[in-house]
Amino acid sequence: SERATRERVQRLEDALRTDGYFEARLRLARPVWEPSVNRVNIEVDAQRGPKFLIEFHGVTALKESDLRDRLGFKESGVVDDAEVAINARELEAMYRESGYHFARVAGSLGEDGSRNTIRFDVSEGPRVTVAAIAISGNQTIPAKELTEKMMTRLPGVLRSGIFRQDLLDQDLLALTAFYRTRGFPEVAVGPAEVQFTDDRRQARISIPIQEGVRLLVGQMALEGARVRSSEEILAALPFKTGDPWIPSMGTDAQRAVGRLYAQRGHLSTRVSVETTRIGEHVNMTLQIEEGRALSVSGSLGV
Repeated sequence: SERATRERVQRLEDALRTDGYFEARLRLARPVWEPSVNRVNIEVDAQRGPKFLIEFHGVTALKESDLRDRLGFKESGVVDDAEVAINARELEAMYRESGYHFARVAGSLGEDGSRNTIRFDVSEGPRVTVAAIAISGNQTIPAKELTEKMMTRLPGVLRSGIFRQDLLDQDLLALTAFYRTRGFPEVAVGPAEVQFTDDRRQARISIPIQEGVRLLVGQMALEGARVRSSEEILAALPFKTGDPWIPSMGTDAQRAVGRLYAQRGHLSTRVSVETTRIGEHVNMTLQIEEGRALSVSGSLGV
């Protein structure tokens, strides 16, 4: 079939690019049917392009085979100065993922006689580990509980303790999200300060936190409830007065009340939520439009 033929042509192109012909292009021409012999002739427009040799210089910490697998020339089908620079940045990222924060990679294109070369010169630098994590400004949540939420860790059993800036950035977002689940919607975490030792082999991390005001769920009022009692509705909510306030609670309340009413056939029930902040409490008012119940006979048109 035409689909199978196109897949085979694509595999041939992939094989050429894997072999170093990164700019290879194979295109399937329109099939030509010869009625006299009842045969379809298929032509492939092939542009193999030059073969490129990849060279690494200065690589000792990582495997060259792993570095080659990270390169994107095969997928892009382009080899120029811009693409070489993009791949150099990708190799730097790979080094940093392994703890080599100061790694630098320079890429260049060249010709060596009849060969086309892509050269990467690597300055690996030292592997950096985390020496200390200090958290300040946390008045409510202990530092130990916060560091347990982080991916950045000190070296230990089954932990390399390498320093990665990308993980530290994610940790700041994770701590911010954690604080918000504890009722601190205005918390500010970071930016982190990182100090490296003179030999650049260790990193000391300081994370400042401004918690802000902690908000709690205050009074809850119901309007429009007739089919369900106030006790039933409040019991169905996934939170209660005194719990830490989270902005998503309004949506959570709408879903919980909607499910509760659906159990009695009120599938069109609408719930709107109004919130009012008073000091450290957020009061909620649930306005319920119950709608009509859907009976079995009504659903069958009886």
